[in-house]
Amino acid sequence: MNGQSNPVKQLADALHDCVEPPGRTERTERLADALQACLNEAVKTGAREAAHQVAREAAHQVARETAHQAAREAAQEVKRELEPRLDRQDATLRLIWKQVKGNGRLPIDD
Repeated sequence: MNGQSNPVKQLADALHDCVEPPGRTERTERLADALQACLNEAVKTGAREAAHQVAREAAHQVARETAHQAAREAAQEVKRELEPRLDRQDATLRLIWKQVKGNGRLPIDD
């Protein structure tokens, strides 16, 4: 795989060699090396996958936060635009109500 020896193939070869009695120490060392290579490869693969997962989750979180911030800003903009109009409409309604009913409370004040 990508120019490196395949750890699983190395392990299989080492296990096959352990069957023969002569040179047992060397074969045991090869087996240990092959097992270590498999373990190292598994750790690297797991770390890569974990890093990708963390990056994906972070990207989703940033997108959610960005969308929420945009929604808050849009709501504030609408409020800034509508509040003066609503205040003027309220003042106009109160003026008309005062002219028609006197100093009584508006029904919307209840």
